[in-house]
Amino acid sequence: MQVFLHPRPRWGPPRHRSRSILVTVKESDRLPRNQISQPSSMCAFLARASLLRFVSCALARSECARMSNARRDRNTTLHRKLHMTRPTLTLASALLVASIVSFLTSCNTANTIRVNGPANADGTIPYRQIINNSWLHSKANVIAVREATVNGDMMRVAVDVYSDQNSTKRFSYRFDWLDAASMPVASATNSLTSVTINPKETITLTAVAPSPVATQWRLTFLDSNG
Repeated sequence: MQVFLHPRPRWGPPRHRSRSILVTVKESDRLPRNQISQPSSMCAFLARASLLRFVSCALARSECARMSNARRDRNTTLHRKLHMTRPTLTLASALLVASIVSFLTSCNTANTIRVNGPANADGTIPYRQIINNSWLHSKANVIAVREATVNGDMMRVAVDVYSDQNSTKRFSYRFDWLDAASMPVASATNSLTSVTINPKETITLTAVAPSPVATQWRLTFLDSNG
């Protein structure tokens, strides 16, 4: 004979209290009707019933413990995943912010051109470019510098600028003049001038020294956001 027992442990979760346990009872364990009124037989039967109930409660406790351990392991795994994801998100956010700041900063930085030695045999002047803005450099790249004298003692400068872009761009430039002691010399060309350059085009920027005192010069490029 098979009997379904329904253990109801008070301490377990509600969903585990209605779990049924199947117990097989042999025919020899059944209490004959003529022995129901005998105290010894009744005690033996109650003892077996108590044992079965104890076993069912033990099984229920084991099942509840297993479910609790599984739930704890699942929570631990989720906690670890969250802690592993947070540094990744933080690093990605930091890189994004750094890229934005770098882009915004580069838009306000200037590129500078200065003479870097005496004139070459072909008349060109060696120069040094200080590039702080690569985007500006791609549309205003100096490829040649020449110097000459006009009016007997006034320096004249010509700078060839090339654009590597595939569309029309704009930028601004300014010539600053210096004396032999590298002190600034006032000039009308000290203000910014905006120019437009076509794709793959080379243009020449020229300037004349304001006075014979100006023997050095510096060319500054600024981005015009175009």
